[in-house]
Amino acid sequence: MNQAEIISSGILELYVAGMTSAEENQQVEAWLFSFPELRVHLDGLEAALESYAQALAVVPATDSKDKLFARLFPDEKKTVSPVIPLSSAPVRRLNPWKWATAASVILLLGMSWLIWSARQQSATAAKELAAANAELQRNNEIVQQQNNEIKLHHHDAEVFAQASLQPIVLRKAESAPTDCVAMAYWDKKTGTLYIDPCRMPNAPAGKQYQLWAIIDGKPVDAGMIKTGTVIDRYRIQTMKTLKNATAFAVTLEKDGGSATPSMDQLYVQGAV
Repeated sequence: MNQAEIISSGILELYVAGMTSAEENQQVEAWLFSFPELRVHLDGLEAALESYAQALAVVPATDSKDKLFARLFPDEKKTVSPVIPLSSAPVRRLNPWKWATAASVILLLGMSWLIWSARQQSATAAKELAAANAELQRNNEIVQQQNNEIKLHHHDAEVFAQASLQPIVLRKAESAPTDCVAMAYWDKKTGTLYIDPCRMPNAPAGKQYQLWAIIDGKPVDAGMIKTGTVIDRYRIQTMKTLKNATAFAVTLEKDGGSATPSMDQLYVQGAV
């Protein structure tokens, strides 16, 4: 049996009430060892049973103590009550079936209340466990994001450490709809090229930024630029290896890029 089947069987309620056999007690204890979560459910049942017993407790009358002491230590000055022969006292016979029926009803009501209370506490515990798991998942995501950012900063530091790279500021073009700036890092000797879209707005859906190198007066595709998330947006990205460039520019093109730049969508540009 799995944990859900054990809880729904009702044997835990009988175990708490002391109505299980020795074999059933051993089985329940084995389940508690195999399913530690059942201990929380069992604790809830025990607490519910204690609350039920307290709710049914009968408070003795205020004069019970006086009556008890009066019987144990009768006052000699008081008149002694006459002794009534047993034969003259009427005998009241109780119907045992009525007592059994009443006891069964009380037991049934008590067990029903225990089961309902236990299920309520089990549902609450399940909600608390789900909330704890969700919080743990959020914390794991935060830690993963921080690790990714650390890796990106490490990558950026490695790029900046290359003394042969020339930083080129790509400033806002007149046709750009918003203020934007990007940084290109280029090694003239090897042609190694990086792009940092540090202040480029996120590309709209179905669109993507494309880097162009001006070589011999003609635009040459230098690669696509990733934007859209914090990590991708601020990551220094490796572009195509190009030599003999005199300037660089970024245009907004369809997703995947274009063969020629759309000059009406020119965002930033800068000379070497």
